[in-house]
Amino acid sequence: MRYFLFSCICICLLVFLYIERTHSVLRQSYDPWLESFVDEKNISFRGKILQEPDVREHSQMLVIGVETPTRKLSRILVRTEPYESFFYGDEVLVDGELVVPEDFETENGRTFHYKRHLQSARVGYILQRADVLVLSQKEHGYFLFHKLFALKSMILGGMYRELPEPHASLLAGILLGEKSTLPEDLSLAFRVTGIIHVVVLSGYNVTLVAEAVRKLALSVWPRGSLALSAIGIIFFAIITGLGATVVRASIMALVIVIGRGIGRDVDVTRSLFVAGALMALENPTIVVWNISFQLSFIATLGLIHIGPLVAPWFSSIPTFFAMRENLTATVATQFAVLPLLMGSLGEVSLIAPLVNALVLGIVPLIMAVGALLASISAIGEFLPQSLSFLTLTLEPFRIITKMLLDILMWGARFGSDIPYASVSLPGVPSWTIALVSLAILTVTIWRTRSVHRLQTS
Repeated sequence: MRYFLFSCICICLLVFLYIERTHSVLRQSYDPWLESFVDEKNISFRGKILQEPDVREHSQMLVIGVETPTRKLSRILVRTEPYESFFYGDEVLVDGELVVPEDFETENGRTFHYKRHLQSARVGYILQRADVLVLSQKEHGYFLFHKLFALKSMILGGMYRELPEPHASLLAGILLGEKSTLPEDLSLAFRVTGIIHVVVLSGYNVTLVAEAVRKLALSVWPRGSLALSAIGIIFFAIITGLGATVVRASIMALVIVIGRGIGRDVDVTRSLFVAGALMALENPTIVVWNISFQLSFIATLGLIHIGPLVAPWFSSIPTFFAMRENLTATVATQFAVLPLLMGSLGEVSLIAPLVNALVLGIVPLIMAVGALLASISAIGEFLPQSLSFLTLTLEPFRIITKMLLDILMWGARFGSDIPYASVSLPGVPSWTIALVSLAILTVTIWRTRSVHRLQTS
């Protein structure tokens, strides 16, 4: 009875904390002073760029922080032309039409809750058709962020110097999550074939980077390898923009690193829930409003618990280039996120298991060779003229990287041309999605635990 009462009290406290934190995030996205200027044109604000600019083919989006009479910091999403260069920390003067974000209908007939999506990022207003004037570039903001973003810019410069398009943009997406300049037809092919997660920097990419950092740290400083691994993971998360998926995977990796440091094995499911709990504590709105976080969390849970159950189905598949492992992982994650896809995106790739099994095995090679190519090219820019001949060593890396990217693009385009490679799904109520997802994962986890107990008994 005492245990029951204690559990009820803990649940009530968690619910209260969740509600309070949610209201806190929503309050940060509302500003009474800014509200009085909504729908007015030629409104000017002075603020600082809080994030790296998001440059698209026809536009550029900046998140700026503005100090108002009613709030110390209000965030505004500024839409402007893509032709000028802006940087994190710039002090700017912006002029445009202030509007409140509105929800819209996607091409699959689903409603995208754009207002909630921005509110989960603490942004409550949009300044559209804006003119932006840089007032100061004195590196406002965090010093570490400036240096890491400068490093990222150097690496991206190396990619665009050494590779043609769309190869350079694709490599930038795979390594650093830069998907804004990817051609629309290629981006569509990746979505249809279910390998878009490679380009948008999913947990898969972060896992590969974390493992590479760990091995590099072991070779450089064995005693301090765990500390170097943790620092490398944190730096990578910052460089790639601290997206929900990257943060979730990075926290999981850090939990595992800490576990190794204290000599304990870490349960992957527990590390996943620790990551989710920490992110929800900082910003609880991502749990219900951020589709990237939802897909990432559920897919990882499916990979952990559904993967072992479906693995025997593919025992006859060859292990060459991790084909069996990639096929198992794709089927497990697709099954886990299917209810969520039905409700939010309305589209599922039928060809995804096959394409992932065939091409996903070359992604680690693309990341390794591409990172070397971009890094050597970036370093070459600072070499004296007498040592410029060293950049001749880039040619083998350039040829190999381009060839691997060609294979990846061919797989995406070939798969997307297959009839019924992707199908639209009927819409279902949100509560049905939640119940079905909960039922699937509960039964799966119970089944996995039961199999594990039988194997260890």
